[in-house]
Amino acid sequence: MKFMYLAILALPTIIFASDVSMTHSDFFYRVFNFSIFVGLLYYLISNPIKEFFIGRRDGIENQLTEIERRLEETKQAKEDALAKVEGSKEKSKEIIETAKKEATMLADKIAQNNQKDLEILDKNHNEKCDNDSRRMSRDVIDEILNENINNKDISLTTSKVVELANKKVA
Repeated sequence: MKFMYLAILALPTIIFASDVSMTHSDFFYRVFNFSIFVGLLYYLISNPIKEFFIGRRDGIENQLTEIERRLEETKQAKEDALAKVEGSKEKSKEIIETAKKEATMLADKIAQNNQKDLEILDKNHNEKCDNDSRRMSRDVIDEILNENINNKDISLTTSKVVELANKKVA
């Protein structure tokens, strides 16, 4: 407030103290020259500045459009990936079910083959036992015959030998 009073009191003193009047000064010429300078400057610089800002705006707009496009592509890729994951989950369930079925089929086939092998082994064992019992019977009979019967006990005549040979040939 004090500054205003001081300015009001000092202004008339400053105006009356100067010898130059407004009519004789070059103030209006300077203002006119300055306005021409500003007009030329505006005329020369306005288009490049406008083009710069328009280009900048278009560049930012293109970047935003590109970012939105990438965002949409990313969203689509995410949805595709999620769909593939779901498809993979379903496929894995199918593979597991198929593997379980194949495993049970293989287990059944192995069990059948093992059963057949056991039957064959049992049959071979029984045949071997029969062969062993026959061989043992022959051995016992041979032993009994060899111990108890001598060549002297068997009398063979020529007619008897011919008769045995005819039986063998016939």
